[in-house]
Amino acid sequence: MFVRPCGTAELEQLLASDTPILEYLDCRGRDLHDLDFSGRHLRWVRFSGATLRSCRFEEATLECVFADLTTIETCSFVDAFIFESVFAGARLRGASFVGATADQCNFNAIDAADSDFSDASLRQSRFLNASLTTVKFINCDIKNALFQFSERREVSFKHSNFEEACF
Repeated sequence: MFVRPCGTAELEQLLASDTPILEYLDCRGRDLHDLDFSGRHLRWVRFSGATLRSCRFEEATLECVFADLTTIETCSFVDAFIFESVFAGARLRGASFVGATADQCNFNAIDAADSDFSDASLRQSRFLNASLTTVKFINCDIKNALFQFSERREVSFKHSNFEEACF
């Protein structure tokens, strides 16, 4: 399924070409930094085990994106639309998902610190066995989200809808 291996140079070429949809890319284990995916549609892209640093996914659509076991540092997913995507086991540092819609996504076993999900919709998303330190979920819709077995230190759910969420 993921038939197109991609590193930084290949992605820079694709982003320069103004291609609106980036699909079937295999970026596993790559060190990717300072890339701007804003407004793009990523479909069936695999970032598994990669490192993403200072990348922008603002107002992007991420459909069936695999970012499991990925290191995500100072990346912005502000106002992104993310669905059927996997971040399981990812390490998030300074990541911003402010205003994002990430319903039914897998954030199981993430290690997140200094990250912000404020104003996001995370309905039915899973954060099972997650380690969350200084993470903001302010004014979020986390209806039916699962946080069981997660460690939460200095985490704020202020003004959030956590109806039927499990902690």
